[in-house]
Amino acid sequence: MWPDNGFARPVSSFEAPVGLVLVDPCDNPDVSVAFRSEWLPYIIGALKQLVLQTTWATDDANALWLVQERAMNLLQCFMQATAPVVCLPPVQEMEIDLAICEQLRFQDGKLQALCCGEWTDIAGQPPQGIGGPGQPGGGSEQPPADGGSACYNGQMPATGGWLVPTIVSAGDTVELTEAQGAGQDGTLSPWYCPNGQTFFAGACIGAGGVSGSDPLPSVNHMSLLFLIDGVYYDAMNGPVTVPGGVSNVPVEVVLNDSVLSDNSGSYAFKVCVTNNQAGSWSSLFDLKLNNYADILSIPYGTWVAGVGIQGVANGAHQLHTVVIDITVDPTTIEQMGFTYNAGGGSGGSQSTQLSTDTGLYGTPGVPGSGTGLNYGQVIERTGVLTIELAIGSGDTDAQVTVTAWSISGIGPKPAGWP
Repeated sequence: MWPDNGFARPVSSFEAPVGLVLVDPCDNPDVSVAFRSEWLPYIIGALKQLVLQTTWATDDANALWLVQERAMNLLQCFMQATAPVVCLPPVQEMEIDLAICEQLRFQDGKLQALCCGEWTDIAGQPPQGIGGPGQPGGGSEQPPADGGSACYNGQMPATGGWLVPTIVSAGDTVELTEAQGAGQDGTLSPWYCPNGQTFFAGACIGAGGVSGSDPLPSVNHMSLLFLIDGVYYDAMNGPVTVPGGVSNVPVEVVLNDSVLSDNSGSYAFKVCVTNNQAGSWSSLFDLKLNNYADILSIPYGTWVAGVGIQGVANGAHQLHTVVIDITVDPTTIEQMGFTYNAGGGSGGSQSTQLSTDTGLYGTPGVPGSGTGLNYGQVIERTGVLTIELAIGSGDTDAQVTVTAWSISGIGPKPAGWP
């Protein structure tokens, strides 16, 4: 087994970090060398030392990124050598194999590399692959309102975008996770990870860099973005909250590159959308079946099982009256209505009315005569704490019975309501 003693241990090519090289290695080259092609993969592997951060003596992140990019360009020069390339047997880390690979792609959920003319799965991936279908369409799951979430797995070529199969509004959140893959921008620049770092030998290295011509010039070139209502957001920097003024718009995953048509590579990722819009709800109190004693209070009226809440005397001029009250935590009410039976009273104070927090809604009506009659109002009030239903038959002895009360609103439904 080698090394056979402690003095033969591997050491770095440099005893200390070295100064930056300020020119591109492939720009007007002035040195040439020829050697046996069997050595080419090993030379490329040795040159990877130049991509490591520890090789270079600098505290400037942008300068470090630039010299790493130039080191990648040097590797590209060797990878484009005209001599035949000798391919080595696959190794677990795939380092030497990736050093001589030409392109990357996703195929059937697997990240593959084109090495020596053959597409090969990169080692270390789960058996089922990563990512999901290219572009989902109709029938995709939608995130429920009131904080519900839905997640989507997808794949995207570096030449295009990927549409999230739902819409968002102000206050919703969108998050991209599990991003994998790599892309190249069509120049002699290196391949890039989804966050804009350099992709090399199966790893994301360096700090990345920005380009003033990109859609979002403040974040790394070739990183993944969200496009929402015409505005770009960094998809690799945690959840994005949709800003105010945005309503029912699509979300697209795109690449931070000004020209996509000459790109290579592909990406896989998961996008989760949380719907923070207030959902609508409705409740029907079937007063024939239940008096809902834990929710309703009945200042005037008597509940009769199978019949409903019947009116009781309320002073000299309103012989039969039903009043039902509800106290709730702050909620938003949109509409209310109730169903009643009445015998056709006359004179005195005849009324059908609905109110919230002592505020009357609509002009009180006059009870009709018959069964299954309805009275309703559009309420549209937020922060409601108390609700009241009232109906009176007038002077004469005409019985009234409330058989059902319906209430609808938006936001969280009051606890315990049917």
